[in-house]
Amino acid sequence: GGGDWRVLKKRMRAEGLRPSSLYQPAQRDVLPDWCGVLGEIMVLARGFDASACSMALPAAADKTALAELFAPLLLVARQHLADLVPDTQADISDAAMQDLELALLGRLAALAGPCVVTLFNAFKQAVPGDAVSNATLSPMLAALMPTATTATRGRYQAFVAAQWADGYQAMFTRFPVLARLLSLALVQWANMVAEFLARAAHDRAALASTFCPTEVLGAITRVAVTLSDAHAGGRSVMKVTFATGSGAGANEMSVAYKPRPSEM
Repeated sequence: GGGDWRVLKKRMRAEGLRPSSLYQPAQRDVLPDWCGVLGEIMVLARGFDASACSMALPAAADKTALAELFAPLLLVARQHLADLVPDTQADISDAAMQDLELALLGRLAALAGPCVVTLFNAFKQAVPGDAVSNATLSPMLAALMPTATTATRGRYQAFVAAQWADGYQAMFTRFPVLARLLSLALVQWANMVAEFLARAAHDRAALASTFCPTEVLGAITRVAVTLSDAHAGGRSVMKVTFATGSGAGANEMSVAYKPRPSEM
């Protein structure tokens, strides 16, 4: 209600609610599951550095906005996926797993982008240009800020390092809802990928007999995740490419994966 109690009561009445239904519990004995994920993120980030970032990110991550900033979150997501699917590489190539991880990084950037820009602008004002190195940044910053100078890029590197050092505490204190959104995005991604891999394994024989009955159906080689907006717990329609055949007769086959039944 913008601080106006009368407006709030009016909106509540329109929804069939009463002001007496609003209450704040004195304490909460059990925190929601995403709080545990948030704790993992903050602990891991505090020990992060540029070397760890370089090893954590997929090869094509330099073209993904905010990938460096959220590299610790990717590591947490990988661990959650490993807990759900101990051997995630059984029938999926490294390139296909990178497709899925880049999709997660893109989702995190979409959720956090405006908040990060706000924090970075404040950081630029607070940190003098000669206090940071004039490093060259990946294309990520150039995509966000095409007119960024070398000094601005150096500040951004310092900004990322500062977010890691305090475990994103400043970010999540300023934008507490973002903490929940990012934590849930990690859990949803791990659940979505685990479900997808389980279904691919379960349907492998049917896929082979239907689409390539005379060839060997190999591993998943690529996954295009951006065919639809995320929905139903972070799920998305995906284009899934399988290797088929072997040797000189090796080929590829693509199918559409729809996470929910197609029946109306």
